[in-house]
Amino acid sequence: MKTDITRKSLSKSQYMKIVVGYYKGQDDWKYKAIDAYVKVDNAQQWNLCPKCGLFPKVWNFNNGSSTACGCGESQYRHFSIHAESIMSFVRRSHNGKSAVVFDNDSLRKNWNHWCETGWEIFAHAGKRTDGLW
Repeated sequence: MKTDITRKSLSKSQYMKIVVGYYKGQDDWKYKAIDAYVKVDNAQQWNLCPKCGLFPKVWNFNNGSSTACGCGESQYRHFSIHAESIMSFVRRSHNGKSAVVFDNDSLRKNWNHWCETGWEIFAHAGKRTDGLW
């Protein structure tokens, strides 16, 4: 498995080959994810996974969203970055009714932050110790 892959470590032509391959589905067989995960619309705004070198696929569901790449054992046991759902955000907001400042781009920001630093901005319930989602 590749390590420390970043856009900076690739030439422009190598990077564009990865972008084009992502949209054409040339690397779909490398992903450890169920079919609910789909390609992002704006891959060039997402960092490549520093471990496997793939752009993430994403799954938006009722209580959050998550990413998948080529890291993991199988389509059911794989590495993932998460973001909070809008309803979870509303529930814990100051009045329980406002979603005005909800960040629709939080999954991408969390993914990019993890790729650059190794730290997650938002961790889901399975990774938290405070009982919150």
